[in-house]
Amino acid sequence: MFEQTTAAGTGGDVPGAISDAREEVLVRFTRGQVVTEPSFKFFSVTADIFKLDGSPDGVYEAEYQLTAPPADLFLRPVQPIPPFDVPQGPVDHITINAYTKGRWKFADGSSILAIGTANFHAVKVSSAANAAVKLWVTGNQIITGGTGQFDGVQGLKILSGACDLPSLPAQPGQLFPAQTVDAFRIIRASDIAKM
Repeated sequence: MFEQTTAAGTGGDVPGAISDAREEVLVRFTRGQVVTEPSFKFFSVTADIFKLDGSPDGVYEAEYQLTAPPADLFLRPVQPIPPFDVPQGPVDHITINAYTKGRWKFADGSSILAIGTANFHAVKVSSAANAAVKLWVTGNQIITGGTGQFDGVQGLKILSGACDLPSLPAQPGQLFPAQTVDAFRIIRASDIAKM
């Protein structure tokens, strides 16, 4: 298990992943629920935040807006072709199929806010107790600010999430369990040079 630290200069939860002594990498996971509206174009997530050791660490709230029809979420890009190890293209472009914004309010009252893009991918599963569709999401967000110990932070946040649905699109207003893993790569305000 990784050491749980948040003091500046420690590297955060994963000190071996930092690029610079002023940077921190914080990792949390969440468990909560997704609710959709009638068009399935918008939905929200409310979840409890946990540290890597499983101890509670606040509440996560997020909104998502799909920019593609739900049927398109079953499509996947073509497999990329080499080279992978030299700086040359081309790199195929893929369509971003969602936008997202969120707030992570931690147990000490501090918060981080971020906004960015997301991509969903769905598969029909062969057997499941309560679901017929596995819906995954990956998100790439820019941290826009924070409060408390995270006041003035800058950085990036990435997520990987999953949800089981009986169908896609799902019935509006139903609650579905969802889980995410979130990684925050931050520099605190005291280490950011004035422009």
